[in-house]
Amino acid sequence: MPKDILVFTGFFLEELEAEEETRRLLERIGVLIDGPYERDNNDGVSALRGSSNQRIHYLREDLEKTYALYLQQGRQIQNIVYDYRILSVGIHREAGRWNA
Repeated sequence: MPKDILVFTGFFLEELEAEEETRRLLERIGVLIDGPYERDNNDGVSALRGSSNQRIHYLREDLEKTYALYLQQGRQIQNIVYDYRILSVGIHREAGRWNA
């Protein structure tokens, strides 16, 4: 069974399914967010997606309920501190693009 692995790609799912190598990789992925990032479609609130044109595919149906919570909460940033370093995970807004 695939793990809970979330992958972002600029390709569309249909393109990935057309190649044998990428079909095998898709079997290991839980959730795929496809489509190119489009700056004009970055609304600043779409959870898990950089722009609203990107699609969320649940390649494991059991993960849809898990990710529903993330989608309800909207766009968030997680900051993790370890070994005197900071890792910021999430889709950040562009400076000056939206009001805080």
